[in-house]
Amino acid sequence: MCFLRSFAESDADLQTPADVAVVIPSLLRPTLGEALESVFEQTFAGRIQVLVGIDKPVGDILMIDELCRRRPANVTVQLFYPGYSTSVRHGGLHPARDGGVLRCLLSYLANSRLVAYLDDDNWWDPDHLRQMCRAMETASWAYAFRWFVHPGSRRPICVDNWESVGPDGGVFKRQGGWVDPNCLMIDKLACEPV
Repeated sequence: MCFLRSFAESDADLQTPADVAVVIPSLLRPTLGEALESVFEQTFAGRIQVLVGIDKPVGDILMIDELCRRRPANVTVQLFYPGYSTSVRHGGLHPARDGGVLRCLLSYLANSRLVAYLDDDNWWDPDHLRQMCRAMETASWAYAFRWFVHPGSRRPICVDNWESVGPDGGVFKRQGGWVDPNCLMIDKLACEPV
């Protein structure tokens, strides 16, 4: 296991915890660019650690180099690849088909109490992290509503009022509810015992 690359300011102190971490499981799909750009465009002024976990590199890792040239000074990006996939989808042992155990593993590796999740085929509104961090001032976890997006134009169509609506609601009410991980932020120390 290793971090393949770290993109940070030359005087960055990686030991000092970031204000928030963003975990991105990835296959290095071209849409990773849009996901990373949405993190780079956040209005949140604090330090952001982005951990990109590569489950199976089907795309070009060099695209990350180009993207990270536009990285703002408050954002550090680290690429992690264990050398194999942990997802059953790509020959691994774990049932999570969207990155195996990378989301869990990178949550532990994140050098921040607050951890948000973003898949490599999604993106956030520029105010997402600022609003989520504000919600976390009084909570151990929080979620935002998500938008359904047109697959061709990538334009938002409507707010999801059916699936990702939180505990005890929506079509997953009988199972206790559900939140899309792309809309979730946790305080990993407060949630540790859960």
